[in-house]
Amino acid sequence: MKSVLLIQYSQSGQLTDVARSIIQPLQGPVRPRGFQGGLPFAYHVGGTDAVKVHLKTDMDYKLRPIWNVVSRIDGSSEKDRLVILGNHRDAWVFGAVDPNSGTSTMLEVAKGFGDLLKQGWQPKRTIILCSWDAEEYGLIGSTEWAEENAAEERGWRLRSGGWGLGSLGRFVGRCHWIEAESRPLMIARNSFVVADGKATPQLSRPAV
Repeated sequence: MKSVLLIQYSQSGQLTDVARSIIQPLQGPVRPRGFQGGLPFAYHVGGTDAVKVHLKTDMDYKLRPIWNVVSRIDGSSEKDRLVILGNHRDAWVFGAVDPNSGTSTMLEVAKGFGDLLKQGWQPKRTIILCSWDAEEYGLIGSTEWAEENAAEERGWRLRSGGWGLGSLGRFVGRCHWIEAESRPLMIARNSFVVADGKATPQLSRPAV
């Protein structure tokens, strides 16, 4: 599970004692220049017992409803073969990169499909667009949807119908390359790193 702890560097122009008291006493090697922070002293990587922090967390454990938004365009000749494009819309903090850069891209794709449908176009295979809820806290939205539709005969043959899945988690904020992954038969995971117009396959560990 990912976690984020926000500590203010300054308040009304003054450095906060909390940030300074935790970061400044850290020992160990000095961090490289690119990993130095905004406070006016050298940042160290830590790794010693010089600083001990007692952290108290208040967790609000409650059951709450979540919502997946799913749209479907039926295919013309291969209706039971699915092309699924999805992204989550919840975020740990602000979500400008993850997930909203991916969500905005998916909405533009949906808008394009809508324009094509108005012109009488129909895809060969069924296209499903999914906006998942509760991704950050354990991939809940997408997992529940997949388990429900794999267990029931709804014509969405997730187990036997042959399908492709695309996830648009983030589209900005990192390097100038695109990484696409495929899971043929859910046995092995193949990654293709696209840079400068060239796709380089990279076979990695089996998918679980």
